[in-house]
Amino acid sequence: MNLIISERGTFLALRSERLRLQVPQQEPQEVALRDLQTVTVTTTACTLSAEAIRACAKFGVQIDLVDGLGGSTTGQRGVLLRRFLVRWHPEA
Repeated sequence: MNLIISERGTFLALRSERLRLQVPQQEPQEVALRDLQTVTVTTTACTLSAEAIRACAKFGVQIDLVDGLGGSTTGQRGVLLRRFLVRWHPEA
């Protein structure tokens, strides 16, 4: 499963082994980390908690930051700006 965050003001947090997605003026939604392959962010105005990012690393969930507005230099929509596959290193 792929999770796409495109709404301004969205907050992504960790709740147990689930990501909780809070979109402004909507009911919160949750998705199990074990079901996710990627989180794609297409807005510049959202928040991902450090715990959510850490959990994505632990479960091998890739995080992509995409220019959803179309960069003025490329004129294209959906240009991948940065791809993160954070590695999980459990504490010794």
